[in-house]
This record gives sequence, C-alpha cells and structure tokens, in this order.
Amino acid sequence: MNKHWKVLWRKENGARVFKVCETVAEAKEYRTKLRDKGVTGDIHLISKAWPYGIQKNAGPRPRGYLWCPYCVKWRVFKLLSFRTKEFPTPSEEVLCEVCLIPIQNYNVRKYNHLELEGIKEIQKMIADG
Repeated sequence: MNKHWKVLWRKENGARVFKVCETVAEAKEYRTKLRDKGVTGDIHLISKAWPYGIQKNAGPRPRGYLWCPYCVKWRVFKLLSFRTKEFPTPSEEVLCEVCLIPIQNYNVRKYNHLELEGIKEIQKMIADG
C-alpha cells in the first residue's frame, strides 16, 4: 500500500524531520505520540498523494494567505531560495512555507483561482515585500 501522509516537524536546531504514514488516522496518532514525547512547536500533516479543496471549517482566507491543498490549510507562500543535487545553482521560487509546494502547482492555482499569467505578478509582489 502507498504511503500518502507525511507528519512534519522541526527539531530544536531548525532541521525539518518527517515520518511517512499510510492513512490520515495513522498520521494523527503519530502526531499525538510526538506531542506526548514532548515535541514542541508545530507538527504538520501533509497529504502526499491527493490535493484537498478548501474545507468548510477553514474559515475565510486570511490576508496574505493562499490555500495549500496538500497541507489542507491556509498558508503563507514565501519567496525561498534553495538548491538541489540535480540543480546546484541557487534558485528562488514562491513556495508554501511548510510543505514547499510551488505556487505554480496546478492544484495551488486551481483552488486559489490563480491564472498562470498572474503567477509572475504574485511572485514579484512577494519578492518586493
């Protein structure tokens, strides 16, 4: 069976740590175990397989936030600089600050009603502060 949920948290030194779970129930149970062990700070549940639309209990969109269909929450998207093994040259992109999904992702655009042409304007607006 595929593992579809990720439990994500940060260590005291800021390093991102995660565990992959098969079901949302298993992920929630693991989050509870982490809290019982004394993990402080935010512990996030992230869908790895399916995007989720805006939930009824999410409330209205806070100013400066976009819907992240993988975090299943309103999130801040920030201009982040990163590099990978495949692309060692630093690159800047507007990403969800938690799950790091880019704003260009089809489902992020779909649930936030963003047009591809408007993405560059949003990126410039975020970069300018």
